[in-house]
Parts: sequence; structure tokens; C-alpha cells
Amino acid sequence: MKRHIEPETLAYDALPNATQDQFGTNELIKSVKYGNGVTLSGLTCNLSLANGTAFITNPSVDLRKYVGSKITIDGKLVGSIKAAGTSETTSGVYASNFSSNADGWTATNGAVAGNIDSIGGEDNTLRFTVDNTNTAHYIKYTNLFVVGKKYTVSFKYYIPSGQSNIDGIYLDSAYWGVIATHNTLDAWTTVTVTFTAPLTSPRIFAKDGAVTSFQDASGDDVLYLKDITVSEYLTPSTLGVTIVSAKNGSTYNWTSDSGILPNAASFTAVITKD
Repeated sequence: MKRHIEPETLAYDALPNATQDQFGTNELIKSVKYGNGVTLSGLTCNLSLANGTAFITNPSVDLRKYVGSKITIDGKLVGSIKAAGTSETTSGVYASNFSSNADGWTATNGAVAGNIDSIGGEDNTLRFTVDNTNTAHYIKYTNLFVVGKKYTVSFKYYIPSGQSNIDGIYLDSAYWGVIATHNTLDAWTTVTVTFTAPLTSPRIFAKDGAVTSFQDASGDDVLYLKDITVSEYLTPSTLGVTIVSAKNGSTYNWTSDSGILPNAASFTAVITKD
């Protein structure tokens, strides 16, 4: 008996670099169309939740075979898979210029100054000097991000050794979607992070050992930054998919995203008939 091949399977087979054999793909498509759906446990991916640019990129499973289906992630994020991704594209939204001032960065419990030269062989840097209050000390840029968009941020930092308190910097997940501590001293060091923005205004904290709340009695510890760049992602990768709020729709929004943690280490996705 000749096996019936679903049209969705044929469409997937026609895509570049289809990653599964026709029989395996056909069985998955049939489970979605006629059965209880397909559950993808331990799925890793990046999510874009912002209205107008909803998509899934860098998935650990090729999601293109499920175009036209409904996807529910962690029971909270719901949308309709519109189309296969083609390639990730990005657009630069910010590049720092500290040649004359702090370029929009402000300090809390400290002070910032731009145009600081001859720091570890670099000129036109941003200097952050903490004050002597016993609390958290950080710099921030107001309204740099759009909540729900995927970004890559890169910057260089320099921390002199021999200071009384500051020996690291800290990126808090509440502002970056990721947690990162960096504590290289006496060398310009590059940091690059990719995440879905949870808030609009990122903060970079000074750190003293394991803590971000400390008192520098003399109020003169410093750290330096330069070459801060921000790029937003506009389209999903070749294994990713775009998302619309309704089947065959043209509004690139999620139907629901209540309570989802977009920067989780992994997700459970359920693919069902839409």
C-alpha cells in the first residue's frame, strides 16, 4: 500500500537543509493534524516577544516542519507558526561615543565622565566612580531596549587592580535576562551577551567580591567602559519560524505571552493543530 504523504511534509522536504527523513516528518505532521500533537521537551531557543517581530530563532529542533500549526511554550506562550525562517538579520541600534561626554549613561550612587584617555592604552573611555554610600552602585542607559525584543550587546571594560572595593562588574538578569559576573583586572576585556529584553533600561553594577552592595569609604574606586554596541534581531534563523497571533494572519504578535520567562535555559513546546 502506498503511504499517504501529507502536503505539509512535502512542503518541508522542499526547504533547504531539511533535517529529518520524509517518513519521520510525515509521522510528526500526522500526530499534529490527527492526533494529540507533538511535545518537544528540553527545547532551547531564543524568543522574540515584541509586537510586530514575534519569532523563534536558534531552536535546537527544526521547527519549520510545523508551519501552519499552533505552538504553546511552557503552557503560557501561544502563537501560530506562520513561516520558516530564512536567516538571522540584525540592526544596530546603539554604538557608544565617549569622546566628549557620557553619551546618555547615568550613574546611581556614583558619577560618570566621558572622554577619559590613557586607560590601559585606550582613549575616549567612560569612567564610573562610586561614592561612599553603603548600597549598590551602577550605571544605566534609560530606554535603550524594547521589552520582548532579542538583542546582542557587546562592550569592553577595564578595572584597575589594587582598589579597596571594586574588583568586578555584574549583569543582573532582571535587566539583561542573563546573569553574568566578570572580574578580569588590569586588562581591557570584551563581554558579549544575547538575550530577550525583560526591561527597557540596562544596568551595569560594580561588584566587590561576591556582592553588589558595598561601601567604598573613600568614594574613589573606578571602572571603565568603551565600545558599547547594541544590535536587535529582526528575523529568525534558518531552523526558526515567524509567529502570528492567528492562523494565516499577518499580525506578527503572540496570541498570549502571560508569565513566560523568555530567557529560560530550556522550554517545553507543544505543537497542535491550529
